[in-house]
Amino acid sequence: MVLFFLSFLFLSEASGQVCSLNSYPHLARPVLEELKRELSQCPPNKVHLTFDDGPHSRFTSQISNELNQRGVKSSFFITTKSLEGARARESQRQIQELMKQGHLIANHGYEHNAYALRIDGSGRVLENGFSESEREFQVNKSIQLLNEASGNQFARQKHLVFRFPYGRGAMPSRAEIQYMHERGLMKFSGNSYEERLGEYRRQSPALITLASQNFSHLAWNHDSGDTSSAFSLSDEGVKNYIKSNIKNLCKSRGTKVSLFHDIKEINTKAIGPIIDIGRCLGLSFISYDELERLKGTLSAGVLIDKNDVDVGVFQTMEELLATVNSAGTVDCQENTSEGSTCYSEYSKSHFSNCQGSSSICYEGRWYSKDDPFVQNKCMNRCYSEYAKKYFENCQGEASVCYEGKWYSKDNQVIRNNCQ
Repeated sequence: MVLFFLSFLFLSEASGQVCSLNSYPHLARPVLEELKRELSQCPPNKVHLTFDDGPHSRFTSQISNELNQRGVKSSFFITTKSLEGARARESQRQIQELMKQGHLIANHGYEHNAYALRIDGSGRVLENGFSESEREFQVNKSIQLLNEASGNQFARQKHLVFRFPYGRGAMPSRAEIQYMHERGLMKFSGNSYEERLGEYRRQSPALITLASQNFSHLAWNHDSGDTSSAFSLSDEGVKNYIKSNIKNLCKSRGTKVSLFHDIKEINTKAIGPIIDIGRCLGLSFISYDELERLKGTLSAGVLIDKNDVDVGVFQTMEELLATVNSAGTVDCQENTSEGSTCYSEYSKSHFSNCQGSSSICYEGRWYSKDDPFVQNKCMNRCYSEYAKKYFENCQGEASVCYEGKWYSKDNQVIRNNCQ
């Protein structure tokens, strides 16, 4: 046991993070002693802390103080409806303060509703999810409010990150995948849940909406359990909560994204000791910037980059359109001797990328000239499901089109090229 404890201290020092239990000794020391007895090992995992649903009038600042004292940079996912009404001015001040402290301000949507199908444990449908136009409104409204609250600094952050409420839109349950499959709401070629989940993420309309606005999606692979009624605010309840979280963070090797809520009071008491004890056990607490560099060590689907969604969507559209085009008069073939070209039986010739008239060739496949994919790739135009029309470079209101992609109007790309 002594060797085990010494190995913990060695891991903490090797990670470059200080092992100190001085801040909350009445909570941290007893929990560490119990963990030393109960854990056989704790891998030197890297952990990114995230907080949803704030800002809270009191708890958010208390939590950020605990983080700042320990030099930990976290992500705060803002439910932006809280940026309107009576608390708007205070919430704006909190957001600007968090940004000054080096934390990432991330988007949790406007209203806290599901962006896609949501089913409970008994199979009951709780929400069907937003329509395309509703999703566009929710995302655009949230961007507008975050830019206003941050003094137009939100869109200038290095990383634009979104998290769907309840994770729906990126993290469907087995029951939800099965429901969609049985009712023909989405087609899957795979048989297992894992295969279908991968397919879902490549064609999720909600993720496509985010990618069009230049957002990546961050889910989680560690749930703090702070929404559970199992943990009280007594010292004993807080100790049990701390211990439960540390055990889960030590359960298996790998980079962790932890889900907390800054609207939960228990985190004002527990987040400091969780960091302190975690460091003594060899855990490292990292920023979003560091997390993104470690994306390859995350389990699938935890961090979905906007570019990952683009690739998946295009592949799916190509497969669909290839089937449609095969019924027409133009046959598309990928001829390796000619490269990724399209062959026209009508003209008896090959066409290169972005060539054609009523049909346009792109990477070996024919598309209708009005298809949004070709419009984006070959004509640098953007299609809005909300407005049901195409936009040229530098056109748009809350979102602006540039070279076939939508950006927030305050994005640096738009500032550099359109203003």
